[in-house]
Formats: sequence, structure tokens, C-alpha cells
Amino acid sequence: MPTDRNVPAPPPQHWSVKKLTLWLAGMLLIFIVAILAYDDKLEPYEDLMPRRTSVPDSTTNGYLFLRERWGKFPEISMDERTKAKKMQAGLIAWDESLFEKLKIGRETLRADLSAALAMPEWLTPPTHTSAQITAENLRVWLIQTADFVGLEAYAAAQQAAFQNACVILADLHKLSARQVAGSSSLMDFMIGRSLQQSAASLCCDLLSFGKLDGIQVQSMSALWNAEPVAGPALEEAMRGETAVLRTYLSMPRSERYTAFSDGEGAKLDFFLLKTNQTQNRYHRRMREWLKGLLQPASTLEDAKGVKFPARSKDGINKISYYFNSNFSGDELVESVFDGLDYLKHSMTGVFFTPRAMQVRLALYRWQAAHSGELPRTLEMLVPEYLESIPSDPWNGKPLMWDLASESIYAVGSDWKPKVPFFSPAQRAWFAEGYERPGLRLHLAAPPP
Repeated sequence: MPTDRNVPAPPPQHWSVKKLTLWLAGMLLIFIVAILAYDDKLEPYEDLMPRRTSVPDSTTNGYLFLRERWGKFPEISMDERTKAKKMQAGLIAWDESLFEKLKIGRETLRADLSAALAMPEWLTPPTHTSAQITAENLRVWLIQTADFVGLEAYAAAQQAAFQNACVILADLHKLSARQVAGSSSLMDFMIGRSLQQSAASLCCDLLSFGKLDGIQVQSMSALWNAEPVAGPALEEAMRGETAVLRTYLSMPRSERYTAFSDGEGAKLDFFLLKTNQTQNRYHRRMREWLKGLLQPASTLEDAKGVKFPARSKDGINKISYYFNSNFSGDELVESVFDGLDYLKHSMTGVFFTPRAMQVRLALYRWQAAHSGELPRTLEMLVPEYLESIPSDPWNGKPLMWDLASESIYAVGSDWKPKVPFFSPAQRAWFAEGYERPGLRLHLAAPPP
């Protein structure tokens, strides 16, 4: 009878191909989960926090005061707004009945604006969700009513009340300057820039009447001599923008879609796993973006500054690109800065407008003293009409003048000194786009 001692020993265990494959698959799965689960430590970002800490109210903050007052004005329909713009552009005859109709309900407009501009503070409230961005930052009440301010000044000029028109223009100019300086978001800054453009266009409209006296022209020139507080304002606006993204990333995933339903982040939310890594990348990119903000540069490459390392989609980099564990977070950041890189150059126009207006007013005075003739070069305006030729905000060189097209221009966002192009159908003083920015002295004849 066999005993335990007589039982043969089991054969030694060996890894089979199947077991080895399962073990490797398990280790690989653990490794992948570890990579996906690991997130960076959040780096300090105090330098990118909004610096304005005051809590404004409508008794000290002119912006909130205007929002309370002007937000209650009746809206102007799109048809009426279009017709009013055509009246001011000289495309249609002046319609006094339409102007009087639009005045109904806006009887306190001028008094409200004066009271707001006299207040010590102007600060737009911060925004944290796309719903607030849509509701607060589009500022329909501000844009529409400011347009009517300009129309009122144009109406005064129609009646030869040029002094009154100049006073209204001064208030509109101050409104634009305070909006730019008090911006808490990128949209607020852009609205201030739009108001500035409206004030400059109104100034050109008044000059086109050709009936301003020397004192009135001198007062208009004084409006454009002071540089707008644009650099620090845009920096503060971008701090507000970073707060919006941080708010989005800190929200529960289930709430992000409703809060930012129209945002780029909602499209990538399902794969957004590493919020700290995404924020760190965003903050590093923002610091690079803010370097030399709105400062002139000799070339386009110099203007771009230190380029944040881009992730290539070509060749061997395809593997690292598509297998990046925070692919969607990096895509979110890159999509934001693709737009910001364009805006950084286009927003330099906040300095071009007042500098071009300085030259425009100097040319007006030259023409008055030279029987309507224009100078061949801008150097002929110095020093009697200009202390010096204002510099091009893109490259720092003097602004340029083209006698053939009678336009003042700058190199623009592509750094190429091209004469600005004005579309025949465009009834505007300033050229469209910032690749070829320019201001012309005369509008083309309106179509029949």
C-alpha cells in the first residue's frame, strides 16, 4: 500500500504564456490607472488673482449707477438702430421724427451720464459663469445707449450747435476711457474699446461739417492727448478671465454643463481628469501671455515673446500627443490661447485710435491754414501742429501717412506697412480689421 513517502513530488510550476500575458495585462492596467489617476500638485497662482478687492455699489461706482439707470431705458429695435446708424453715416437723409421718437424714455440720459462720470469709482463686476458672461458682459444697455449719445451729438451738429456737440463728445470719450480702465473681464475691455471707437468716429463726423472754430478743435485735441490706461486694465481683465476657468474646474462635473453650456470646456469635460495639471498649464501660459502686454516690438516674432512649448501632431510626436493622459485639459488651454494670441495684437488698436486722432486733428488745423491743402509728409506738421509724430503702437516707429488715399495708418497686427484698405461699401472712418489699421480723412460719396 503506497504511503505519502512513496507519492511522487509534483512537477515544478512554470509560467505559461497565458499566465504571463494575464500578469503583464494586469500590471499594464494598474500602470494606466495610476497615470490617469495621478494629478499634479496645484502650483501657487496668487499673482494671477484679481487685485481689485473693493465692493462697489451704485452710490460710488459710476458703472453700477449707469447700469441701474440706463438698464431701464426702452430698447431700440434693430431696424431703428440700423436706420439711425445710416443717418449718422450719411447714407440716408436726416430724419428728425425718428430722432425725437428715440428720445422718448431717455430724458435723463445726459444727467445720468454726468452723474456717473463724477463718481470716484468705475469697476465692472467680475463674472464667474457663462450665464453671467452672457447677461452682464454683452452690456446691450451700455452699447445701445452710448450709440444714442453719439446720435444726440450729431443732431446738435445738424442744428449748428457745435459747442453742445463737443460737450457730448467729451462725455462719450470719458465714458470709453473709464470703461477701459475699469474692466474686470476681457469682454468689458472690448466694450470699452468699442466705445472709444464710437467716440473717435463721432469726432470725425463733427470735423466733416468743417465749421468748428479753433477753440472747439483745441478742446477735441485735448481729449486724445492722454494715453488710455489700457495695459494695467487688460492685465486685470485677464486675471478675471483666469478666475472664470478656475471656477469651471472647481465645480462638480454634473454642474459644469449647465453653468458653461456654451463654453469650450463643456465639449472636453468628459475626458477632463486632471484639474490641477490643467490649471498649472493655464497659469503658466497666462504668465507668458502677459509679458510685454500691449508693448511695441520691432518684429512680429519679438511681439510674440517667449513661445510656450507647443505639442506637435507630426511624426514621432503623434504618439505622445494622442496618448497624453491630460489630452483634453491641454486642448482646453490651447484653444483659449489660440484666441488670445490674436486678441493680444488686435487690442493694440486701443492706442492706435487716439494717436491717429491726434494726427487727424493736426491735419484739420493744417488744412484750415493752407486753403484746404494737405501736407506731403507728417513731418511738416511738426512742431506747429504736433510736438512729434505719434508712434505706431505695434512697432514703435512713427505713424505713416498716405497722401493718395488721404489716410493715417500703422503696420498692424501682421507688422507689414501696407496702406489700409477701405471697402467701397463701408461708410466708416476706420479701416476694418487690424492687419491694415487706418483712419481716412474723407468718406467716399454715398451710393445713390
